[in-house]
Amino acid sequence: MKSYKFRNDSKGKKAGGFTESEKILFSEGYNLEKEERHFHIESDEYYLTVSGCGLIEIEKNFYVMKPSEVIKVEKGEKHRIANVYDEKRYGQFIHYAIKIPDNSDDKIIVD
Repeated sequence: MKSYKFRNDSKGKKAGGFTESEKILFSEGYNLEKEERHFHIESDEYYLTVSGCGLIEIEKNFYVMKPSEVIKVEKGEKHRIANVYDEKRYGQFIHYAIKIPDNSDDKIIVD
């Protein structure tokens, strides 16, 4: 998984039009087999599926992750994602995770 942080430019703005107060972590994931169930203390997380299909569990409810759809996980909600679909049929599962605000220390593993 790759992660990108939006950096401030010389005018105090962030790339992509975000303000100084918004700290954002942008991550890219490929074919993740199964992630540990976890939650974030301070951050909301948005998942955007680029290709393929995945499955996200949020508070014991399951949702299919389809291309061009965005799924929001609010802070405190236990969640995990998994690639459970046939890649030959649905394509490579690629998704982006956007964490707002970025706080890499707020992830708490549940199981």
